[in-house]
Amino acid sequence: FIALSLWSYNPEDPSLNSIGHRQSATNFCGLFGSFLSDMALQLFGITAWAGVAILLYFGWQSVRAKPLSQLERGIWGAAFILVSASLLSLHFNNTLFFKNQIYIGGVIGHFLQFQL
Repeated sequence: FIALSLWSYNPEDPSLNSIGHRQSATNFCGLFGSFLSDMALQLFGITAWAGVAILLYFGWQSVRAKPLSQLERGIWGAAFILVSASLLSLHFNNTLFFKNQIYIGGVIGHFLQFQL
């Protein structure tokens, strides 16, 4: 669901930071998918796709004989996303995409870049 909403993201769809030009969402997951993808991309930038990959990986791990605990998954997943977002922001400083609205590393990566 998250991957589908990210795939069909349209910056002109209604979201938290804009009402857009349309009254209905073009996102494949509807209005909820429009808000979800906008929040994920605004916060994490393209690292939101890494979140999808992490969820798929943890799902695969849960079918294996020795899955990681919930705490381990949360810590490793959060660390990977935060480090990736901040490294993207450091490397692509002030680079915006989707009609110059979203930072490559998201707001979190942009914020962490200045904290280092």
